[in-house]
Amino acid sequence: MCAAALFAEDLLQESYRRDRAVLVHVASHPGATPGQASRALGITEWRATRDFARLTRDGLLLVVEEGADPVFCFYRLVTDRWCDGA
Repeated sequence: MCAAALFAEDLLQESYRRDRAVLVHVASHPGATPGQASRALGITEWRATRDFARLTRDGLLLVVEEGADPVFCFYRLVTDRWCDGA
């Protein structure tokens, strides 16, 4: 395997670990903002905001309340229909 492929794999794994950390943070802090998560996880607000937006597009997070700036939007995990009783 070439060095470029190994580097790309490392970046992908880092992204997976960060996504998992963001999801765990939101699960334990419903209504969390990217700003709060960035401070708790030690990542930049820019990266947290981008991760939250991607996880929302992927259907894993739900915007609970819109903020004037994406850093101040409130999020929670999307729950299964079976969990909601629907």
